[in-house]
Amino acid sequence: MEKIIPFAHNIIGKRVLPTDIAVDATAGNGLDTVFLAARCEHVYAFDVQQSAISATKSRLQEEGLENVTLIKASHAEMGQHLKTAPKVIMFNLGYLPGGDKSLSTRAEETLIAIKEALNMLSVHGLLSITFYTGHPEGKREADRLLPYLSTLSSKTYNVLRYEFINKSQAPFVVLVEKLQE
Repeated sequence: MEKIIPFAHNIIGKRVLPTDIAVDATAGNGLDTVFLAARCEHVYAFDVQQSAISATKSRLQEEGLENVTLIKASHAEMGQHLKTAPKVIMFNLGYLPGGDKSLSTRAEETLIAIKEALNMLSVHGLLSITFYTGHPEGKREADRLLPYLSTLSSKTYNVLRYEFINKSQAPFVVLVEKLQE
């Protein structure tokens, strides 16, 4: 079985086209940004931490990818920066690996960002949200976001949760496919 991130990448990789616009809502160390930039026309990558923006920029330079706009801002502000509906929006919640664990995505701000993402997403587009519940704020995010995601209309969205249920506090991913406006 595929681990969480490779599973999400596999699903997304089968959907995106070289002409698509994508968003990495939480740039972190740039892994999702590079994944998307290698497959899409343009990627907008957001993070509130300058160290994450710098790490992502370095990773993109190493890969020779220039089709990315790096934005030092909260994912809750992505609607202010995009003019085109993205085909894919990826969230990798929690704190920056190797960074300050007290700086983490927060439930209320992430909920705002998820609602904005669903509004902006193109029809047949995918929203990917990776949750890490092994720390207190990650647990709060899951507790706050999962009930909201479970109420999305099945006529408008398909919502899938992929997780390993025999591993305590293991990360999991939720994929949301937008079926219609």
